[in-house]
This record gives sequence, structure tokens and C-alpha cells, in this order.
Amino acid sequence: MRVGIAGILLALVNRPALRRFTWAQWKCALVYGLSIGAMNTSFYYGVRRVPLGVGVTIEFIGPLGLALLTSRKATDFLWAILATLGIIFIVPWSGTPADGLDPLGLGLVALAGLLWALYIITTNRITR
Repeated sequence: MRVGIAGILLALVNRPALRRFTWAQWKCALVYGLSIGAMNTSFYYGVRRVPLGVGVTIEFIGPLGLALLTSRKATDFLWAILATLGIIFIVPWSGTPADGLDPLGLGLVALAGLLWALYIITTNRITR
């Protein structure tokens, strides 16, 4: 609802010339919309099955991985390593599905992380 209402309000304020969009622009917008919609859906279904803190931590692996893949500075790698250590220390690795770490929930929040990375890539393309 939040994203949909924001999109409607932005369209009313900005009034884009939709007829002038190229197929490449429509394709990028479609990927953008699907990635954010699927990201939110998979995240919310995932955190229904795993604790919120664990879900957010696992989801963060997506943008963190993207940062590692696209970075060129040594300090960026240092910060990414520190963030990775934070993930390692916060996740209760000894937990079992009976303790609240449902494999499906973990998979859904991991998928949300991958979709978050796709959303970042698509946002970069749209802004160009």
C-alpha cells in the first residue's frame, strides 16, 4: 500500500510523459517494480517464520554482497568484512527450526536480500 500510494502521488506531481518512454525504459521500470514488490513480499513472509532481527540480518547479505562485488576501494572491503562479522555474530547458528529458525523463512529473507540487490542495480539504471 505504501509503495503504491507513493507511486500514485509521485505520478500526479511529476506527470511523466508515458507515451515517450522507450521499450528499454519500460523494461527497466517493470524489473524495478517487480523486484521491490517481490522483495517486500518475500521479506514479510520470511519474517513470519523467523525472528525479525535474524530476518533483517540475513536480508542485508544482498546489498552487502553487491557492495563487495562493485567496490574498488580497500576501505570498502574492510567495512564489508566488519559487517559480515556482525552477521556471523548475530545469527544464532546453534538454533534449529524448533528454536524459530525455519529453513523456508531463512530462504525467503535470503531471497529478499537478492531482490534488494537487484532493486539497487535497477535504481541505478533508472536514475541514468
